[in-house]
Amino acid sequence: MEIRAALEAKGHKFRTQSDTEVIPHLYEEYGEEYASHLNGMFGIAIWDARTRTLVLTRDRLGVKPLYYAEYPDRLIFGSEAKAILAAPGRSRETDPFALDQYLTYEYIPPPRTIFREIKKLAPGEQ
Repeated sequence: MEIRAALEAKGHKFRTQSDTEVIPHLYEEYGEEYASHLNGMFGIAIWDARTRTLVLTRDRLGVKPLYYAEYPDRLIFGSEAKAILAAPGRSRETDPFALDQYLTYEYIPPPRTIFREIKKLAPGEQ
């Protein structure tokens, strides 16, 4: 509510009462620094049509995961690795280094995942 009020004071017009409508307005106002004004858990994708840029952002505490895979013809992303694996022709090949990290540390540090083709954003990363 506070963020919305501050944006309205700067001239932003809202069409709904949805809290998610605040996100594109924050991006419009602050650019890629928009997430520094947010609290909570989130994984956000914003397509900036003016600059033809996709901005993926993960919450600072890393509560909400954000996975992605880059291919020559596309970028696939989602809050679960299985969203990427569901795309046709995607490999389930294991990353041996990530497996070693898991067996050593009991987790896999970003950007690696257990899947060779899939990466994840670190907490607070864009």
